[in-house]
Amino acid sequence: MIGYDVVVWHTGYATSNTITATDQANLIAYMDQGGRVFVSAMDFTTGLANPNTFVNDYLGVASWTVNTKANTAVGVGGDPVTDGMSIALTFPSQAANRVDTLVPGLGTTIFNNELAVPCAVRYERPNQARSIFSTIVATALSTSAPDPNNSETFIEKGLIWLLEPPTSTDVPTGVGALASRIVSASPNPFAPRTELSFAISTRAAKAPVSLIVVDAAGRQVKNLVDGTLEAGAHSVVWDGTDASSRTVAGGVYFARLKTSEGESSQKLLRVR
Repeated sequence: MIGYDVVVWHTGYATSNTITATDQANLIAYMDQGGRVFVSAMDFTTGLANPNTFVNDYLGVASWTVNTKANTAVGVGGDPVTDGMSIALTFPSQAANRVDTLVPGLGTTIFNNELAVPCAVRYERPNQARSIFSTIVATALSTSAPDPNNSETFIEKGLIWLLEPPTSTDVPTGVGALASRIVSASPNPFAPRTELSFAISTRAAKAPVSLIVVDAAGRQVKNLVDGTLEAGAHSVVWDGTDASSRTVAGGVYFARLKTSEGESSQKLLRVR
């Protein structure tokens, strides 16, 4: 899968094992390289034990209840994918209606059923890999209703969100971010200093955190953060000096944030 812009994984009517352990391992490897995944798989979680690395850490789901059913997929106001949507669902029979309830972990709900129960989520990992996971079989979504209440619009908007580069520089304050990451460096290019803004998720809070600057060859230049932090927004200034307080030469550097969730990096350009 490595090299593909996005992987769309759709399964039809089945009762279990729609994404095997080998499939999950392959998708994990793909997303570890920044891959984007659109999963539409009813009954995937049937018989699946929790915790599950792929579901928890790559689809952003904390837990689930199987076969709770849905007759309507109701979008979430303000969501870039489903805002304004209310899509009628049609199944061959009620027995075939096996939509799950999802409890988001690091992910965000994008569809609820008619009882306001979550059944689809989206998630962006610290390395900017993205996923959409819908427990609604795609063929149950209306194909004839006016926009935006049809499967074509949902798929189109989902792919747009999956493929767009992250552009937001907003960091939640007072609460944990969805995922720990470096959000911005400002100014960049910079001289003589730049402020690095970063977010620590609830999951990574109070665990070891490090933020270092390395040169283009990967050699450590300066340690900016080494310890534990509360969840939420943080910032630190790099004054363009090394560990011995000597001013570094102009050129390319990288800030690297390491947490229990993984690593996030930001390219920096020091000008003289």
